[in-house]
Order: sequence, then structure tokens, then C-alpha cells
Amino acid sequence: MHAETHTAILSWQQHRCQRAADWIVCAHRPLVLRSAHRWQLPAEMHEDAVQEVFIRVFQMLSEWNACRPFIHWISVIARNVCAKLHRRWRHRRALSACFEHAALDASECELPDSRRPDHALIQREHENDLQRNLQSLPQRELNLLQQSEGPRTAPRHLTGAQRTALCRARAKLRRLSSLHFAPSA
Repeated sequence: MHAETHTAILSWQQHRCQRAADWIVCAHRPLVLRSAHRWQLPAEMHEDAVQEVFIRVFQMLSEWNACRPFIHWISVIARNVCAKLHRRWRHRRALSACFEHAALDASECELPDSRRPDHALIQREHENDLQRNLQSLPQRELNLLQQSEGPRTAPRHLTGAQRTALCRARAKLRRLSSLHFAPSA
């Protein structure tokens, strides 16, 4: 078999003889199928494995070292291809199981705010309302809010009275915002 394989490979490389290619595929197909079975690929993927292995074999045939057995070289290619197909199949199976268990009716599923079509409009309304609410605050409270911009806690450089006024200004803003965005019945 070694001499026949070597002759077929030379015939393919030199003359692109289709019969030689057919012989290589037919002679080594069982090895690829055994590898696919060993990697526990589903039966419907066995032919995909055979096809992908032989595509690689013919693409990389110039790299084969004639001093080494061809069957070993092709078995390494088969093992690598079957491992890749197995990982891909396992990943797809896990994804389909995930979708199967987490299937929701599209009408029940809400898009996150940033992907909703009306997001920009709602964002603009919020900004306009915030501007209106800020304008309704006294200047003293506005100054305190500007000084404390950043973290939610009151800055340490403010006096106790200023901190109290700041908390009241924030509470007032929250109350005004909730009045604007309260659901109407």
C-alpha cells in the first residue's frame, strides 16, 4: 500500500491525475471516518470531516515528507480537523440549548434603552426637563450643586449648613424629576 500511495501522490503532483486523487481519497477515507467516530462527531458530520480533511491534504501535499509514512501524516490532519469540527459542533449545540431554554416571545422582550429607536428623543426630553428643573432652583442651591459635581456624597470642604442645603437641593431635583416622569393614568 505504501508504494501505491507514493505512486498516486507523485501522479497527482506531477500530472494532476484525477484517478490518482480518487484513489488517495478512497484508500484513506476509512481512516478519516474512524477519526470522526473517535471524536464523537454526529453521523451527519462525518462526510463534512472527510471533505475538509482531503481539501487540506491536497492543499498541503507539497509539505509531506516522502521519508515518513503518508498514513501518519494524514491521520494527524484528520485528528486536527475532527477536533476542530467537534469543538464547533459542541459550541453550536450549547448555543442552541441556550436559545431553546431562553426562548422568549419577541413582543415580551424589551431592547435596552440605548438600542431603542426612541432613545435619542427620550434622552433629549430628560435633558430639557433637567434644565427646566435646574432653572427653578434658587441660585444658592445651583452653586452648591455645581461645587459638588461628581460623587454623590457631599464634599468635605462644605460646612454643615451647606451640606444640608445641598441634600435639600438634590431632593428637590429628584422630586421635580419624578413629577415630570410619573406615569399618567
